[in-house]
Amino acid sequence: MGRRLLFVLVLCALWGVLAGCAPGMPNTRLDRPDKLPDRYGIVAVQVVSNTNRLAPFLDNWTSVYVVDLEDTSKRYQLEAKGTGLLNSRVFIGALPPGHYGLAMLQSLMHGSDATYWINARVPRSVGTFHVDENHFTSLGTLAYQPFPAPGGESGAGRKPFVVTRMEDRQDLAEFVADAYPDFHARLRPMACRGGTRTMAMPRGSTSLRGSAPLPWHAIRIASGRRVSR
Repeated sequence: MGRRLLFVLVLCALWGVLAGCAPGMPNTRLDRPDKLPDRYGIVAVQVVSNTNRLAPFLDNWTSVYVVDLEDTSKRYQLEAKGTGLLNSRVFIGALPPGHYGLAMLQSLMHGSDATYWINARVPRSVGTFHVDENHFTSLGTLAYQPFPAPGGESGAGRKPFVVTRMEDRQDLAEFVADAYPDFHARLRPMACRGGTRTMAMPRGSTSLRGSAPLPWHAIRIASGRRVSR
């Protein structure tokens, strides 16, 4: 009995590391406003996957993780809003003011007899962003492109992939308007500092870097006007 309990505890700890979900991770969900911090801004990002299925049992991403660049021990989970169309999903959350980077994409599914997941690290070179109090920041679209495994190896964790920002400059304010009309009623447009388009391999090494910056977009929730930075 003791050995079985020890095995369960070790398995739970391993699951926490692999899944990237530490117990007590701060809430970011807008449908639970009573759990949100006193000061926060809203962030949204769309992820498009150029594949019919990420892995066996896993059709689409379920979470996007971001890291606080001023304290990398702090991570936040943006959850998918809706089922998405054409292999795409939008992730929305509320974050305290600060400087952040996208850290990881995750797909997770709890089956009747097993739990399945796949993680895709997002390299820091894809871009960083700032969250200001009472602002909405639209990060546009990320594209996930998997490639055949070298030598025909099987297993989702061994497949190389690329993550890049798409140059569609899509503003996700309309999506937020449909999902959270009370928040959208206070939105005002405002430009935000840009990033750098990149493509990166799974371990985070940069394979291609674009020369032209692609701007993040931000929208002020309170009254404001369009500005340039």
